[in-house]
Amino acid sequence: MKFSATNSALFGSLVVGLRIACTVAATVLTPNIVSDLINGSSSSTGMLEADDPRFTLEITYDEIELPTTPVLMNVVELLAQYAEMEYMGRTHGRHGVVLESYPQIEIAVLPAAPSTSVQVRLVVWAIYGGMIELVGRNMFKQSDIAFSWEGRLVGNVYITKPLDDSSNPNNLTNGLTTPVVGNTTNLDASIGRFSWVVVYTPDAQNLPPKDVFIMVMGTIKLIAQHPMDEKVEGAFHMGSAFANAHVEVYLQSRRIPRTKPPYFQYSHLLEALRRTPAWMLQNRRFAEMYSLIASSTIRVGQMLLAKGPFVPPQNEITRGITFSRSDTIDDQR
Repeated sequence: MKFSATNSALFGSLVVGLRIACTVAATVLTPNIVSDLINGSSSSTGMLEADDPRFTLEITYDEIELPTTPVLMNVVELLAQYAEMEYMGRTHGRHGVVLESYPQIEIAVLPAAPSTSVQVRLVVWAIYGGMIELVGRNMFKQSDIAFSWEGRLVGNVYITKPLDDSSNPNNLTNGLTTPVVGNTTNLDASIGRFSWVVVYTPDAQNLPPKDVFIMVMGTIKLIAQHPMDEKVEGAFHMGSAFANAHVEVYLQSRRIPRTKPPYFQYSHLLEALRRTPAWMLQNRRFAEMYSLIASSTIRVGQMLLAKGPFVPPQNEITRGITFSRSDTIDDQR
């Protein structure tokens, strides 16, 4: 079965710029703040690159079933690792991941012979597009996601059960395994020290686990095209036709980029995204959530995962797949 990038572009990520109309205290979350976030106004400029129609996928399955949660958790980590690489660069040889918390699954990416390397952006598209197919069809079996460029095979993503593993498949919403969730992580010195305060929103609505994973993977795919040390210059919204949910990303409380370190960088947002499913698994609930993102103890950004598509106010005009950029104002903090 072939899954074209044209279809992915038609049904994939919808991103519109946002600006929020609220001020958030450094470590305080109130119902009014969350309400303001959800009801924030919208604006948009610019265009985001869509998948190229020359890119295609072909997925084959065998009869060996795989446990759903380990598959999705390992995929999120692998996708995040590729997002940290140079988007237009190439990765050489085999690259894979087996999470210590979820060793039942191995996921590996290999260039197609005779080449020994493959472009990073194509791998990102392949992982995301392949997982949309697996999740949509509930086909959690050993899989080979073969991806091609202009009709020529360039690589494969293999999702398999390690030979020495005898675990039985488990349902994503039943018998959840408690993952290892790290505390404050010391990231690269150029981005400072990451920390976050995360809570379920007041009156949080439950979310299907698949919607959470789709939104996390989709947002990682979106930001992968940016260098991770690049500053997030404006607020934006991420939605998907494959999930009844959306992600809203905002700057610090003054809603404008900081003019002195630490800055809100894509590395901070990536770290928050890769931790989100583990946090929900640890709390045994998939639901609307809000997080304050900090670097070196200073708040730099915010993220909201909410149910349903984002609907901008009627007096606002949105223009499809976009980022929003705000004017810079000096921040005295």
